[in-house]
Amino acid sequence: ETVKHRTWVSPQTPYHLFLKFLYEYFIDEINDDKKSLPVPRGIKRLQYQIDAVVDAERRINRYGGVIIADVVGLGKTVTAGLLMRKTLRKSILVAPPKLVNMWKTLMETEFGLSDEYVKIIKTSELLDIKPEDFNEYEYVYVDEAHEFRNRKTQKYEQLYELCAGKK
Repeated sequence: ETVKHRTWVSPQTPYHLFLKFLYEYFIDEINDDKKSLPVPRGIKRLQYQIDAVVDAERRINRYGGVIIADVVGLGKTVTAGLLMRKTLRKSILVAPPKLVNMWKTLMETEFGLSDEYVKIIKTSELLDIKPEDFNEYEYVYVDEAHEFRNRKTQKYEQLYELCAGKK
């Protein structure tokens, strides 16, 4: 009786309470579609990629990491590049040898990111590095991450060590 007549709940219908709950729960995401993100000239501006970058950055800040996964051809590479450019932090990119040249070209020509910001490591060279040599890096990006799905391999263990303390 007190709740119905003597609190802020009294004039509210269950529907209005549900809307209030949704608003409070999603308050950080409500205006994400209005956020602006500069896109390099050579990259086509696609809203779903912008949304993915904004969402990925929020998840990184909240959870310490994110997985960008989608079907072939929807722009995971562009999304990762835009995220690297937006955060502008020293990053490590682990990629299969066949994709390293593509990544280097994209980082330099399309995203304007030099080796100063993005260090590209071939997955085949992962066992040859010392993770402690990369302590100044803040972010780790892994292209073709499914190559690390077996936790019992040395490559997985080395990637795990490389990622420790990074986003």
